[in-house]
Amino acid sequence: MAAENGILKGDAWPDVVEQGIKKIMIYGGATVGMKTLLDAVVPFSDALKMGEGLKAAAAAARAGAESTKGLSISSQLTDFTHPLGNITANPF
Repeated sequence: MAAENGILKGDAWPDVVEQGIKKIMIYGGATVGMKTLLDAVVPFSDALKMGEGLKAAAAAARAGAESTKGLSISSQLTDFTHPLGNITANPF
């Protein structure tokens, strides 16, 4: 990743966001359409990867979030077991 003085350069952000999405999917068990933050972050990431700029990416995120208004929270999330077992402490 391109970084200067510990700060990511603009062209590195799409890759960083994509890596975060993958980690959320792996450790959180969620996917797009399950009424999670992914419904906003994935369209944001897609817009960044297509070079649409931050303003368009933010609009895509808003549209993704708005698209979940009629959805109920996925029962798949309520039954989720962390892949590392029963974790009671916040790992962050």
